[in-house]
Amino acid sequence: MTEEFDKTINIFFEFQKMKIVHRYGSHDPIYHENVASHYGTMIAMADELIERFKLNLDFKKVIQLIKYHDMSEIGMIFDFDAMATESNIKIQKEKTVLENKTINNFSKEYGLHIKRHFQEYESQQTNESRFVKIIDRLDAWFRIMERGVDKINNEWALWTTSTADEFARKYQPIVPFYIRVRELLVQQLKERKGIIIPEFVP
Repeated sequence: MTEEFDKTINIFFEFQKMKIVHRYGSHDPIYHENVASHYGTMIAMADELIERFKLNLDFKKVIQLIKYHDMSEIGMIFDFDAMATESNIKIQKEKTVLENKTINNFSKEYGLHIKRHFQEYESQQTNESRFVKIIDRLDAWFRIMERGVDKINNEWALWTTSTADEFARKYQPIVPFYIRVRELLVQQLKERKGIIIPEFVP
């Protein structure tokens, strides 16, 4: 039993390291936050959305997917820039190698459930993983709207909305709420930056 206690204590120390992994590394410091705070707001959003809109989702699985979806970033100073990663094959390969190495090491040390949940999120084959994917993006949007869109450029605005549209279409129960949040972001981008975003097609 002592061995299990120690193993649990050790992974709790690993979770602490999420507090020093910064998001939005390539953006202005005004948007910076750490991965741990990102997890916290994602869990709060997931709980509120599932409860308020009576979404037919396994809440425990949702929490587990949130818990492990960015675990591969432990040990980093900044996370990978999502837009840059998608457009650069070299960065994609680097990210994949690092993710696999980190997740495999954690799974070997702390349990295969880590790899299982991480792979479920990455494969996007379940409603829970698709739900977590879209709230991952919505959390970023709320932070940007709360801090102001002044540092956002046209390229990033078009990328974040077009990719989020794809995520939302894969989990239809979230679409009505997603549309409303998207309207708020689009309005800010238009009024403060003059950026015009194409309409969402469900």
